[in-house]
Amino acid sequence: MKTTSDKLFSELFVRLLDDVIALTPPKGADSPPVLRRSYVRAVFALIEGSTFAAKQFALDGLPDQFTTAEQALLREEEYSLDDQGRARTRTARLACRANIRLGFAALAKSCDVDHVPKFGGQGWENLCTAITIRDRLMHPKKIHDLDVTDEDMAVVVSAFQWFVASQTLCLKEMIVGMADNHGFEIPEAKKLLESMTSCYQPYSE
Repeated sequence: MKTTSDKLFSELFVRLLDDVIALTPPKGADSPPVLRRSYVRAVFALIEGSTFAAKQFALDGLPDQFTTAEQALLREEEYSLDDQGRARTRTARLACRANIRLGFAALAKSCDVDHVPKFGGQGWENLCTAITIRDRLMHPKKIHDLDVTDEDMAVVVSAFQWFVASQTLCLKEMIVGMADNHGFEIPEAKKLLESMTSCYQPYSE
């Protein structure tokens, strides 16, 4: 079970985490602006890549747990008809915040556990703010849009720490829930948990 999606989840997280670590700028105002921008992009590559992998992981587990609409969103698909009456599939454009929440909810639902992150705290708020910083860097309209201030860096670092801490705790609950509720052991998930734990920092609001 989960022979492909769990490996994707594990390998993608580890590779993207390596990028974040390699691109982490030194503390202080002297860190190169290009390195700060690269760090922000690397953090969101990890967040969005891990979210996609988590959704595939959940979908491969117990697909009958999800409605038809949920399955399509987990695959990031949407459908339409062309003028000839033929069904077309295209990639769905999902809002980043809603997509992250979907990823966490899908992991919990796929394993019959109730654990979801705390979305009302400072960590989630910082992640939402970090999304606007990332969007500004990716779609600059003026030269100052490329600036990443010390305050911006603090927000993005906090967002990264909150996401990794939340996904680590969610994965722990998922492994226990899958074993207790369905009798499944997931070796790749345990390997992923080890990788997450290596950079895990308990996040306090």
